[in-house]
Amino acid sequence: MYPSRKVRKGERALELGRLEREPHIAFRFQGESSSLDDYLARNRTTGLAIVRGDTILAERYQYDRTPHTA
Repeated sequence: MYPSRKVRKGERALELGRLEREPHIAFRFQGESSSLDDYLARNRTTGLAIVRGDTILAERYQYDRTPHTA
């Protein structure tokens, strides 16, 4: 369907930190302010992670998915 290529697994996994409290993340689309939850409600996305550097800022799952779903 789309061009693709395999990416080999790295030698070691990077440990990601997590903030104590998720920051308020909002965006504007078509003149309206929206949240991450608004985005997920409008889009068929099973998982969304926002990472800056080595820190997870936000993480959401839908459709019975979890961080441990393969």
